[in-house]
Amino acid sequence: MDSKRHLAMVRVDLLTASHTGAGLRVLALFGGVVKYGAERGALEALSALRDEGATVLLMVSDAPWAEDIRRNLYDQGFELSLCPYLVLPRPDYSIDPWCRYPWIILRASLALLVAKRRFRATHILVGNQLYVLNFLPGLLLSRTPLIYRAGDKPIVHNALWRAIWRFIVWRSGRFVANSHFVAQRLKASGVPSTQIDLIYNRPRMPHRTLDPRGLEAFQSTFIVAFAGQINAAKGVHVLVDAFRRVASDFPAARLWIAGRISDWAGDAWARNLRDDVLSDDLLASRAQFFGFVEDVPSMLAQADLAVVPTLTEEPLGGVVLEAKGAGTACVVFPSGGLPELIEHGVDGHVCESSTVEALEIALRYYLIDPLRAARHGRAAAASLGSFGGDSFAQRWVSVCRPSLGGGGADERSN
Repeated sequence: MDSKRHLAMVRVDLLTASHTGAGLRVLALFGGVVKYGAERGALEALSALRDEGATVLLMVSDAPWAEDIRRNLYDQGFELSLCPYLVLPRPDYSIDPWCRYPWIILRASLALLVAKRRFRATHILVGNQLYVLNFLPGLLLSRTPLIYRAGDKPIVHNALWRAIWRFIVWRSGRFVANSHFVAQRLKASGVPSTQIDLIYNRPRMPHRTLDPRGLEAFQSTFIVAFAGQINAAKGVHVLVDAFRRVASDFPAARLWIAGRISDWAGDAWARNLRDDVLSDDLLASRAQFFGFVEDVPSMLAQADLAVVPTLTEEPLGGVVLEAKGAGTACVVFPSGGLPELIEHGVDGHVCESSTVEALEIALRYYLIDPLRAARHGRAAAASLGSFGGDSFAQRWVSVCRPSLGGGGADERSN
């Protein structure tokens, strides 16, 4: 019996040693919004920590409209704690911040302190300045180490957001940037480079690679794909205009657009774009709107070319990494962190400017020679390893355990 008990103890020791995150208890201030790039990136990090043995608790919105998100997180096996979250005023949601916000902040902070004590958190993870404001008194009273995951550049356009950012710089022990672009913006906003780790997002991989329309249809067309939020900042209208310019010269070209288009007032711009495209005699039979697509990588794997025409400073562009994982070449605008993901002329194309004319040139570059798109797609897949996906989980553990070693902002993940 003693030998069996000893053997069991050895097995437990080996299991613990293989999970470098064992003992970490991460309390994540997650919110409750639709899962866009920032939320997906945060979930990838939390999933990686959990896979390494860490225990994770997500504080999510208790609002009725967040029920679908909560159900999705439950289905992924996450433990949740509900609390109120601030919502910024919108045209369809008018509120008086001075009356509502203080009460929400106090309730949320109390919930944070209670959850932190019961959960015995070793770290708090947050990646949104609004969420920091949401829990500001609780974070001020807590001594638990704070990690700030920066999926975008700091918001400092007015006195309130500048004050919140200064609090974040003072309160956070570590910052994780998801691109060199974001890391440079963090340093420019007062974060010491020694506190910044660069960890690119870990892209989701495609679950299938065959076109459901059949191999013959797949080989007879050239599919240009966009996946993301359908709004003016993402430049979808620029892609539509550029595609319209090349459509007559390349009858095999098709345009796929994936992104939420609902009856919500905030999707009015997307609905108008869709309706305009589908009423255009040239584009109606050539363009397809898929709505929200959960498995974006599989869709990109069926395309010949992915386009990311963001007009604002895109912090990273996770869809570019997903396109690489799908073996699909990518065209990007020269904004924010997008150019650092592409080796121009090797695994994709970086447009000279963020214009219809520059994007038209890029589309013709691939439509004239479809085999070039295939070559660049293979090169894109081969380049994915240089963005640190294999060490993604260990690097996140090292952020929580500085003794394991965490790279500075100028160190590229590998």
